[in-house]
Amino acid sequence: MMYRIPTVLRDEIDYIKNSSVISIQCSNDIGESNLNNRIVINKLSGKQTYIFSLREEVIHTDEILQDLIKTAKEKSLDFKILSSTSTEFEHTIHPLVSLTQWNGNSARNQINWDFDDTIVTFKKDTFDFAPTSNHREYKGILSVRKNNPTRNMFFNKDVKINDGIVRYANWPNFGNETSKLLKTKSKFPTFLELIEEYKNSLFSFIMETSEPYNDNNNTKTHHNSLSEKTILAFLSGTMPIVLGGSGYVKELTEMGFKVWNNDFGFSNADERDDYDKVGLDYFYECLNQVNTMTLNAAKKYWDTYKKDIQHNFDIISTYVLNNELNIFNK
Repeated sequence: MMYRIPTVLRDEIDYIKNSSVISIQCSNDIGESNLNNRIVINKLSGKQTYIFSLREEVIHTDEILQDLIKTAKEKSLDFKILSSTSTEFEHTIHPLVSLTQWNGNSARNQINWDFDDTIVTFKKDTFDFAPTSNHREYKGILSVRKNNPTRNMFFNKDVKINDGIVRYANWPNFGNETSKLLKTKSKFPTFLELIEEYKNSLFSFIMETSEPYNDNNNTKTHHNSLSEKTILAFLSGTMPIVLGGSGYVKELTEMGFKVWNNDFGFSNADERDDYDKVGLDYFYECLNQVNTMTLNAAKKYWDTYKKDIQHNFDIISTYVLNNELNIFNK
């Protein structure tokens, strides 16, 4: 690999390896989450270092995050916070190092909320990426599983990708599945099948967990989610165009990744004060501009950026596919 982990990030990795990992809670019940986290923290000793972790998720409520930090400081603990975010904040682990929590992580294979049917999310032998576009049959992919107001709004538009895949399952939150709905799960690809679709696509359009319009009680924070959605886009060698929270494109760029938003009319929209009002429109414009390209033109365009695509892969695979950085099985 051409990418080498910077020394300062090596130090953070060593910090994680030498620390006790403590699971924390972040539910929609703020009072209950704060109480449970205080009980856990107050049992800890100040004689060692700790990682507070909410695996696969962002601490999505500022009040819970600030109470966690306050309680740990009052105990004079040496601690850092590990969450799946591209945003840096007080006591955070660097976003690149935070990617290690996806190393060896498990995911549901089916579209429904079946936690008994799980697979390793990202396996090294699944992503034998080589910088070529010749085998890729889809110009782009936009595959969205779970429903929320942002996605409903977006898919009410005329959303299509010529020579590509567009799919919105509109799947409900956990606990809201009906027996009738569960009978339809075979209509949607498994996660392993979805990976293959990505590996056969040139562009990917990513609607992250944190989105500009998604201001319900699940996103009362300024921290952007960096989940398996974006990770898959990089690992599969696509050219991602992302829709995340405010500043997401900027944060990914600062992490060393290239995304293609601003190449296709996004115009730094997620750094604008009115991003919550214009974000979807700019994302839609990107999709429409990609649609003006033929499949062959898109393949030639991909070839001109294969060094950037390879660099994205090298960065993400270093943290996600390297077994030595599997921090939860140390």
